[in-house]
Order: sequence, then C-alpha cells, then structure tokens
Amino acid sequence: MFGLFRGRFAIGMAFILTASPAFVFAEDSTATSEPASLADKQFQEAMAAADDLLKKSVEKAIREATDSGDFDALAALAKQGKGFTEKREIPTAPALKPAVDAWLASRDKAIAALIEVYDAEIRTLTMMRKFTEATTLQNRKQLIQKTGSLPDATTPIVPSDTTFDRPKELVEQNAALAQRVAEAMAEVREAVKRTEESAISRGDLDGVKSAQNALSQLEQNNFPQSPDAALKRIIDKHQKLIEKESTKRSREYDAAIARLVKEERFDEASELTVEALTADLAAHSRWRVVFRGNDAATWKSTSSLWNNFARPLEDLPQTVKYLRLRRVDTNDSVIIPITAAEIGKRFDQGVIGWGGDAPKSADVHHLGIFRKDVRPNERGYVIIGRDGFTGYTGWGLGHNHNDDKGIAFVWNGREIPATLIEVAVTSDDLEIAERKSLLTK
Repeated sequence: MFGLFRGRFAIGMAFILTASPAFVFAEDSTATSEPASLADKQFQEAMAAADDLLKKSVEKAIREATDSGDFDALAALAKQGKGFTEKREIPTAPALKPAVDAWLASRDKAIAALIEVYDAEIRTLTMMRKFTEATTLQNRKQLIQKTGSLPDATTPIVPSDTTFDRPKELVEQNAALAQRVAEAMAEVREAVKRTEESAISRGDLDGVKSAQNALSQLEQNNFPQSPDAALKRIIDKHQKLIEKESTKRSREYDAAIARLVKEERFDEASELTVEALTADLAAHSRWRVVFRGNDAATWKSTSSLWNNFARPLEDLPQTVKYLRLRRVDTNDSVIIPITAAEIGKRFDQGVIGWGGDAPKSADVHHLGIFRKDVRPNERGYVIIGRDGFTGYTGWGLGHNHNDDKGIAFVWNGREIPATLIEVAVTSDDLEIAERKSLLTK
C-alpha cells in the first residue's frame, strides 16, 4: 500500500513542481527601455535556473522521505513545494535549508544585477529629460526590491511620492510672477482689442489683421510684436515688470537649490533645477538658460542634474542676439553679442572671444569667454581658450596653467572657488542695467 502511495504521490508532486512556472509574465509587463527589458529577460532566465535547482532539491527530499517512510515530512514537503510554485512561499523544511540558501543567494545576485542596469538607465533617461519614463522605471525598481520579483501585468506600478514641500518664499514668488503675467496679458489683450476696434472704424484692413495676429500670439501666452507705438509702450512696461519678477524667482530658486545641496538632497536639488529652468514660468524670462553647471562635459547635450543642467543648442531660437555668462554664487555676469550659429563654436571678437566648441585639454572641457589681452604666463592662471600653444584666461571653466589638477574656475582672469557657471541667451535688446555687463571688443 505504501508503494502505491509513493507512486501516486511522486506523480502528484511532479505535476505540482512542473505545471506552474516560477514567475508568470505578461507580454506587456516588461520594462519600457531596451536595456531594462534585456535585463528583465536575463533576470527571468537566472531565476528560472535557480527555481529548477530548488525544485530538484524538493523532489529529492520527497524521495528520501518516501524511502524512509516519514509521512509527516512527506506531507510537509508536499505542502511547501506547492506553496513555492503557486504562491512563491519559500520552503522552511530543515532538509531544504541548503537548497533554499542557494536559491536566495541566486535571487539576490540576479536582483543586484537587474537593479544595476535599472539605475544606469534611470540616470540616462533623466539626463535625456524623459522624466516620465525614468519615474516609471524607478517605481518598477522599487517594486522589484520590495517583492523580489518582476511585476506582472496585473500588478499596479504605483508612482512613489517623489515630491517635496517647496519653501514658502519659492511658492510665493512663483505665485507673484504668475499673477504679474496674468495681469500683463489681460491689459495687453484689452489694448489690442481697442487697437482692433480703432482699425475697424477707420476701415484699415491691415491694422485689423495686425491686431488679430497680436491676439493670436497672446493666446499662445506670448507678447506680440506690434508697430503700434501706444501698444508697444504698454508691452514694454509689462515686460520690464515681468523680468523683474523673473529675476526674483531665479534668486529664490538659486537659494533653495543651494540649501538642498548643502543638505545633500541632490535628487530634490536636480528636480528644482529643472523646474526653475524649464517650467512654463521660466519662459517669461528674457534669458533662456542653455547650460548651468561645474563641468562643461555636458555642454551641447541634454542633462537635468543640479550641477550639470544642459539643453541642446538646436532648441534655441535663430534670433539670438546676446549671450550671458553668470556666476551663480555671486550673480556677477558678463555679456557678449552673438548669433545662434556662433553659440556652439569658437570665435574671436577682437580682444574678446567665445569658446563655444568646449575643447578638451588637460582632461578638462573648457567653456567660457576669453580675453586675449591677458595671458596666463604665471602658474595658477586659469586657461579658458588658446591659439596653438598660447593660452588665454577670462571667465568660465578651464584648467590651471601648468597645473593639471582638474577643472578650475575663473572670473576676469582671477581664479575663483568652485561654483556653477550659467550660460543664457536672449533675442531681446539689452536693458540699461545689462549694458554695464557688455564686454566691448
């Protein structure tokens, strides 16, 4: 009779251990990016191999319990084997401890390899400003770390709470700028409508079309270009007021980001940096930030880190007139005339030049404005640009003359402490205060 029981139980256990796969994956449960999807597949293969070894250990333990006539051990092993295949319950039988320990080690190794790929891909997606994909992958990673397995199609991937409370001053400044913009748009819109009615009353079709075009630009949240002198005065007035509020907003963000960095809350600092420079309110500033960082290696690329923000030069308008280089720590700035085509190149403006090609020398990418009338002939001077073997100092990021110790920072020929250097451009004419920062040839 026991032989009959043994035969039936062996058949039953073989079905239990092979009928249910170790993990059930739906076709749409894989990660969104190709590297992450490949890592998912490798994880599945590693876990399938580990599961197979554990199943064989359970089968072996069942045979040994059967041969010894230990019915209690047999029943426990059968229950635990079924629990593992159906519910991912880890067996606790003493006879399976070595096999379970080996399975856990294989699982931990597979998860570590998977998470390493996920972390690299999350960084890549973030630098590409694909924040939605990066967040989805991050949430998926957290779920895998929590459950020890890949989520299937029925497992909701709930976004983690990555937001944090903004400083009160920042919230208030954003609100102030938003209100200023709304008031400006409303007043300009009324002025345009009056201009349109006036053109209609005069039978001025071109004037009507001009006013309608201005209204269309306002609908896109842009101030219109208008030949009407009265309307232009209203627009200029509001643009100056908005720029003033935008400057205050920029300072509040600088301060908030600096505090987060000091507290080593780097992810939140990066989040604020992107918000400060790319949110809708940022578009109302006359200056569009192209780069903000302490390493010009990301120049011309896409990056969203607090200490290396960058956007592609292709995103810039072709109407650019000026480039501004700013020290974030002191807010000092210098400005040069420039065209959109010149931003990514090296060119001279007489004594003053721009190193937009970001050449690499002494293992450092150089970026900034250089001046040819002061040469770094003494040890400790910082080189920004060069002609052959002749180096020039100036403003921006470079390296110490005769001292290859990495990135050095310079302002008007004098080395300064490490800081963030910001590059921004504008298509507008300079304000009176800004003209003081304009470098002449």
